[in-house]
Amino acid sequence: MYQSRDNASIIPVLWMTVVFLLCAAFLSCGFIDFREVRMQSYPEFANSILPDPKTNVFIQFDAPVKKAEAESILKISSPDGSVEGNVFWEAGKLIFSPRAPWRPGLRYVLNFSGTVETLDGRDGYADFAVPFFVVSAETQPYLIKFSPADGESVDVEDGGKIHLVFSSPMNRRSVEENFSLEGRKDLIFNWIDDVSVEISTKEKLTPFKSFTWNLTKKALNLAGSTLAKKETGTFFTNKEAALPSVKYLYAAKISPVEGAGYLQSDVGLLKETGLPFGCGIGIRFDKNMDAASVRNAVKIQPGLLGYIDQISGSVFVFIPYKNPTPESEYILTVSKDASDIYGIKIKSEYNDTFKSAINYMYINELKFTSGSFQKNIYRNDIENIKTHKIAVNPAMNFSVIFKWSELWTAEAKRNISRNITLTPVFPAFLGPAALVSVKWLSDDIVEFNWQGVESFESGKEKFYKISIAGMESGTENGKGSYIKEGINIYFEVIK
Repeated sequence: MYQSRDNASIIPVLWMTVVFLLCAAFLSCGFIDFREVRMQSYPEFANSILPDPKTNVFIQFDAPVKKAEAESILKISSPDGSVEGNVFWEAGKLIFSPRAPWRPGLRYVLNFSGTVETLDGRDGYADFAVPFFVVSAETQPYLIKFSPADGESVDVEDGGKIHLVFSSPMNRRSVEENFSLEGRKDLIFNWIDDVSVEISTKEKLTPFKSFTWNLTKKALNLAGSTLAKKETGTFFTNKEAALPSVKYLYAAKISPVEGAGYLQSDVGLLKETGLPFGCGIGIRFDKNMDAASVRNAVKIQPGLLGYIDQISGSVFVFIPYKNPTPESEYILTVSKDASDIYGIKIKSEYNDTFKSAINYMYINELKFTSGSFQKNIYRNDIENIKTHKIAVNPAMNFSVIFKWSELWTAEAKRNISRNITLTPVFPAFLGPAALVSVKWLSDDIVEFNWQGVESFESGKEKFYKISIAGMESGTENGKGSYIKEGINIYFEVIK
């Protein structure tokens, strides 16, 4: 059996059910939070000036946010493009630290545009574009003017000087380090003031050639701002330069130095000194020369052979393989093929005459001694072929003292006995004389003592000769002087 109900009793139940379902649905979704997500940048205001090139910029949040989202929309830009750096978080701040220090005077922009979600589910909408400067908002320096003008021709005799004028006082060292001139390292910077500099080279520029100079953007002004753009210019050296030439010749002392080849020092102008023993010939040009061309161009006549050593860009030394012939005259020639380092040849062949400063050696005096007998013979009588009369004491050594015109070295003194001999001439039965001793009395006087020179015998003629070997391979003093021709001194033994 069924029991029925009226509508009035059913409606309250349905309403309560709907309310319950609505409440359940509302509680399951949570409350809707309409609070604003607050963000603030540093720098905060447009065209702010950061105090230091290493200052960090940041975005400050008032609530924790999803870091990856925030980092993805943070960008820093400059006229050169995107700025590289590192990001990190600290006390609710997204901090950007530039990898390289900010450049003073350059305009940067902090960009932070997009949606950032907080950890409690709120969405924050950012749209920052904050321009800022570092240290100074001053415009980057630039080049107001320069000379020579691009494509201009210059006279190489003036050194091809480059003149730069800047818009603001520059860091001189920075400009010098960032300036280059094609193919040259010998730059000289002459600063007129902090905005104007004149640049030249130690050696003149190559004539008939183009040169390009560059100044990179890394050049700084005194405020630390980099150059606004790279600067460059090209000019030509197409005016005739003075042709290279030989300035003078000089005698150069050559001394072997252990571990350092040869040491060359000036002795004097070759025309005045001649070419002394142990010296080379210094050749000084008025320009830096091409070494190979000089070596091929230099000749010395008659027949003085040697090699050429380069001492500096403009100085060469001809080093002879042997000393010049005594009392001789030579001609040094530099042909027209000699050229400077730029390939410019000398105007005309160079010829200069010089003399050997080495003398032939002579015997100034001979002194014969045998017992109480003494006799002096002088240069004129020595060089004339004649027979001298000499008494010999058989009980005593036969002594001859030689007085030379030149001084002898120690080594040459030790070798002198090889070049002076005493031999019998007539009659054939005369026995040989024996050399007993050689004694140097000074650097130019030597005494020879012989035994076996026979004494006078009535009715018997006895002749001897003293021979002194000549020429370069003969009697030589160790300093290039030698007897020009061999000498024979004849003497007859008398009572």
